[in-house]
Amino acid sequence: MSLGLELINHGYAKYMEKKAGGPGSGVKGYNTASHPLPRSKHVSVGTRKAMLDHMPYEEGDVKVNDITHSCQDKFVPEKIQKFLKNPDWIKNNQVDILVVPGEEITVTDGNHRLIAAKQLGMDSVPAKIYTSRKGKSAE
Repeated sequence: MSLGLELINHGYAKYMEKKAGGPGSGVKGYNTASHPLPRSKHVSVGTRKAMLDHMPYEEGDVKVNDITHSCQDKFVPEKIQKFLKNPDWIKNNQVDILVVPGEEITVTDGNHRLIAAKQLGMDSVPAKIYTSRKGKSAE
């Protein structure tokens, strides 16, 4: 059984017969599946670099179950399978997280690593943590 179908059977994704790709994606020809987290209303794949490049961040570990949103709608099961085979890559490479106080905690880079970390039962992942001034609890 393919990883994509395993994810569906475990409730992680709705399998989509769509091809991934695009400039710089490195995933041409792979099947994609719907991301298990809802999409952020604050940041997208197209806006994350410009948005985060000018924000300060802290480094630390983030609990994988505290992350509530993703900046993308789809993921590539084959990429997750690579991380499942090499958990040290997840432990040694930070994901980027955007915290919007009182609203959401979004993975902006490292979506595939996050999904693999959940599959591996990891409690936390190393992260660059960006905090937005916007949000329900912001002044």
